[in-house]
Amino acid sequence: MFGGAFLSSSELNDLSTELAVEVTQQFAATIAMDVPARFPSMAQAVQPTLIAFLATRTAFTAPIDMLFLIRQWSGRISEVLRENFVRCRQEYFDRTDATPYLGAASCRIYRYVREGLKVPFHHGLIDHPRVGKNTKETTGMYVSMIYAAMRDGRFWEPLIECLGGA
Repeated sequence: MFGGAFLSSSELNDLSTELAVEVTQQFAATIAMDVPARFPSMAQAVQPTLIAFLATRTAFTAPIDMLFLIRQWSGRISEVLRENFVRCRQEYFDRTDATPYLGAASCRIYRYVREGLKVPFHHGLIDHPRVGKNTKETTGMYVSMIYAAMRDGRFWEPLIECLGGA
């Protein structure tokens, strides 16, 4: 998108690295935002990094309308980030297994809750009992199931295993 603005591919790599750091920080900072607003906000928040990088370039191979390109880039990066997020989220929803991302103790507890107590992965509003013909329990009911297992002692066995006692 910034075609003639860079002198070398190493500069593009440097910019990509800087932007990746910023995007990662913005991804964490915007976690509470709804998807439609989140990614345009992220694109706007990383613009200063892009502008600062471009401002350090003293030679351009062609005249360029940088403001137009920055606006165009922001729109495109917002779309790409959103598309990737939605795709990755759907892939996770399709398999709903967090165990590859957990430590040994967390994995035991996770498996106990999912398999032992039969608490399913919650996909959001679509899982609410009052939406469509959904027959799932409320989130509160699933929390109560976990709490009941703690109170009646069923949770002790996996917990002791986590501590290395079994």
